[in-house]
Amino acid sequence: MIYPDTKIESACAVKDIRAELNQPYYDNDASLLVATDGQILAAIPTRSEYECQTTGDMGAPDNSVGGSVPLDAIKYARKAAPRGEDPVIELSDVEVARVMGATFARPSDEFPDYQRIIKKKARETPDICIDAALLKRLSDALQNRTGKNHYINIYLPRNADGSIDNGSSIRVEPAKHPNRIGLIMPCRID
Repeated sequence: MIYPDTKIESACAVKDIRAELNQPYYDNDASLLVATDGQILAAIPTRSEYECQTTGDMGAPDNSVGGSVPLDAIKYARKAAPRGEDPVIELSDVEVARVMGATFARPSDEFPDYQRIIKKKARETPDICIDAALLKRLSDALQNRTGKNHYINIYLPRNADGSIDNGSSIRVEPAKHPNRIGLIMPCRID
């Protein structure tokens, strides 16, 4: 399995009593690497080594087996991948994941049925596009540094008919401090 060089593990739970949420899950049928902590969910498309072979990239036929993917294997694959290339993990065995000769035990936990909560996009054009790094910087600028609650309220600008006004700024307020105001200015996404 070849996956985009992301930090998919950021969406995993940390030491959750539900052990299946503590590492990503590989869905072979959907060709997705999925991680969730119960509050957020990230699903990224994967490629098989077979697909890469047919396009001339690399590899042998894919015989990956779905199931949990150890966090250590994810991190090791990222470090082992040459700069600019996507990490590769061999998942042909139900019990172990292999990365460049190293083996990692695969937990046998049952992952939640994530597909029932993923809805199809209603349309191809997004309602809004926000740079997540800007949103994080704005949240940091508005929140107490020692506070643990970093919830924010986002108010999308609306036209008189209730539709979203893509040309106006988005208002952001810390949930516990509505008197602190932040704005995200509109940007072009083309």
